Amino acid sequence: MLGAVSYPETGFFWHLHHDILVEWCTGYTKRVQYIKAEKPVGEITLRLHLMRPVVGILPHKVQQAGAELNKAGAELSNARAESIVEITARHEQECPACPWDGATIFPQAR
Repeated sequence: MLGAVSYPETGFFWHLHHDILVEWCTGYTKRVQYIKAEKPVGEITLRLHLMRPVVGILPHKVQQAGAELNKAGAELSNARAESIVEITARHEQECPACPWDGATIFPQAR
């Protein structure tokens, strides 16, 4: 693709969502894929054009909160991975007859 821009996967981004000016992005590529697949065709070009990483320096309090959010997300992912047997058992008790297959509640769609 001519003129393709490479952005980081995580960090502060402008306009990840239409109604939030700046927020922490946990997965740029996934967000782009979602926009392309789910948003109205007439919105896609503008959304992708405006969705870009913050280059300058945000206020310290915002930067610190973003770093803490990123760290907490990693800790949560690790904790889930370490406790998947317990989590799965709890899920089976609380959500009987759930179609969850370990990846989706819509396994027939894959």
